[in-house]
Amino acid sequence: MKKIKLYVSSSLKIEGMSLIPNSGEIIKSNFEDIIICRENAGKIIWAAISIEQKLDDIIHSYLFDRHTKKTDFFINYFLKTNRIDFSTKRQVALSALKEDNKIYGKKYSKLEKTLSNINKTRNACAHGNIFESTEHGIILDYYEGGKKSEILTDEYWTKIENDFSIANEIIDNTI
Repeated sequence: MKKIKLYVSSSLKIEGMSLIPNSGEIIKSNFEDIIICRENAGKIIWAAISIEQKLDDIIHSYLFDRHTKKTDFFINYFLKTNRIDFSTKRQVALSALKEDNKIYGKKYSKLEKTLSNINKTRNACAHGNIFESTEHGIILDYYEGGKKSEILTDEYWTKIENDFSIANEIIDNTI
């Protein structure tokens, strides 16, 4: 399998300065951490897609008792496209699970909260900017109703892992 080569900036943005090409000397010890953070962001996007596929399955099974040509149409022209985003699928799938009495109470609230966190994190990773702050370390800047920032620490990544783990466990045990 070919491993593709695409341009990804090898520049570091240092807070308060413009982009500086990586000369191998600039914050050399943290450049590897920035690469890890970029890789983590990519994994978050793919893991969110995996969750989204499970939401598609929940919606599909709620709306259709059997597989038909019309089911294929609905799946291919709505669920598997960008016409319905993650947030909408989350709301519809949660409503379907609740309507079928498959999830309720604290379990429902926990899934609703973790799916919301996953959606926000996915969007931040897809549209945000990872850079190094000389004061705080590696930062993820993004917009969500205004400019926001997250300091990318091991604790932050652990919280993200936990959100995905909780969401997958609840969904897998519900459907």
